[in-house]
Amino acid sequence: MAHDHDQGRDGDAPSLPLSFPFMEPYPASRIKSHFAFLAMVAGIVVLTVGLADGPILSLTLDQTASRARSTLGLAEAILSGMLEKFVGLTQLVSSEPEIVDLVLNPDNPNAVRTANWFLKGRMVLLGAADIYVIGPDGTTLAASNFEGPVSFVGENFSYRPYFQDAMAGFFGRFFALGTTSGKRGYYFSAAIRVGSVARGVIVFKIDLDSIEETWRSEEYEVIVTDPDGIVFMASRDEWLYTTLEPLTPQLIERTAQTRRYDDAIIAQLPLRRVGAHGDLDVIEIASAGSGREYISVSEEMPLAGWTVSVLMDTAPARSQTLVILTAAGLFREYSTHSSRPRI
Repeated sequence: MAHDHDQGRDGDAPSLPLSFPFMEPYPASRIKSHFAFLAMVAGIVVLTVGLADGPILSLTLDQTASRARSTLGLAEAILSGMLEKFVGLTQLVSSEPEIVDLVLNPDNPNAVRTANWFLKGRMVLLGAADIYVIGPDGTTLAASNFEGPVSFVGENFSYRPYFQDAMAGFFGRFFALGTTSGKRGYYFSAAIRVGSVARGVIVFKIDLDSIEETWRSEEYEVIVTDPDGIVFMASRDEWLYTTLEPLTPQLIERTAQTRRYDDAIIAQLPLRRVGAHGDLDVIEIASAGSGREYISVSEEMPLAGWTVSVLMDTAPARSQTLVILTAAGLFREYSTHSSRPRI
């Protein structure tokens, strides 16, 4: 006997739905609401950019300037500490018996040998890069690097201002590229006196690399300029031996006479003043096809003839201003929207 097969009996697979939630048409009112929200955000961003030079930016730049001044104070303290330390040490070592004996007996091999080893020991102990003794004619009599591949012994440094100043009775300070070593250094010098007569000069050369390493930062840059406005210390290597002002024939001639920077090419730093914040300059320095904006704070160090400058990047302050203004605008619009009566 034939049996009919009923559809939809127990155990049969359930029928699939003909539609899913994501296939439902998006309500037009919600689309309009989202477009309105996006338009509101766009309007706030445009308005924020327009207000970005207002009081909020002034406040964030005040904070930037405060950090710049604090950083400047720290950089200056480190440099001043170095100056004070080696001024005292140079004067102290100039009167040591081994040094006095050398200038009194410059042709005595034993006096030269003793002085060489004495200077090498003091170099290690005191943290100098080199220490050497120069005779009255400018010729080096003994040096801490007497055993090295590049020795100062026998070299004549009569053209160096630090030698001339010390022989004239002044304490010498001078930054230069070493003409013998090819390395940068800061030089301290003092006369070696026997009675009231200057019989030679003792020189301490200090390596500046370790100080510059403490200045590496994404937020700020540090530069130190000599009396001619030439950058001789910097947190960026590419800024070394540049000037903040246009080069002049007089400046080129002075650096050539003293051989301060040896064969280094002096160029002008691509810097321009773009504004001011209070009494501080706002500058822009071009780099790799683009420019970075900084707040600049500077302090002179009269005894050394240096000017120390900290350049604090303004980009974080401007970004912070945009975030604050955008958040404030969104909150205001949300508060206004929420307070409207619903229909």
